[in-house]
Amino acid sequence: MNQNASQKALPRIAVTMGDPDGVGPEICLRLLANAAMREVCVPIIFGDASIMKRVAAACDLPVPEKIISAAKWQGAWADIDAPVVYDIPTEGMDGVEAGVVSAVTGRAGFVYVEESIRAALAGEIDAVSTAPLNKEALNNAGVPFPGHTEIFAAKTNAERACMMLTSDELTCAFVTV
Repeated sequence: MNQNASQKALPRIAVTMGDPDGVGPEICLRLLANAAMREVCVPIIFGDASIMKRVAAACDLPVPEKIISAAKWQGAWADIDAPVVYDIPTEGMDGVEAGVVSAVTGRAGFVYVEESIRAALAGEIDAVSTAPLNKEALNNAGVPFPGHTEIFAAKTNAERACMMLTSDELTCAFVTV
């Protein structure tokens, strides 16, 4: 690690890429390029690096500097101290078009969330934040959950769960989804 031993390590926050044909990849690229974010956490994007590269080119954004493969994750996660993309390639991404809902993108978005939950439960990351999933794409993929809240509740065996949104002006929890 390149941090001074007397400094507290920044939390490693998984950020799921969301639906590959939606706004999630662009949001994640902007997060990785945000210098202020690197002062408060180490963002780790859980998603498909090939989609990130394609979106970077289309949006004239910087290509992610560091990419780690799933094969190398187990030997490297403990030493991650800078923003990185944890590459979780999924089949069928070559045909993905921005804004076109598909079962392939629904399945991919679900896999990113599942892997982030696995990593959190294993203590490899400190928290998870998510980019948007398309509910129609999840349904088309046969995913048995309507959204993030239900996925997290099921995968963590939570007795209770709710969705909370927060900003500088307002924090709220939904009564229903």
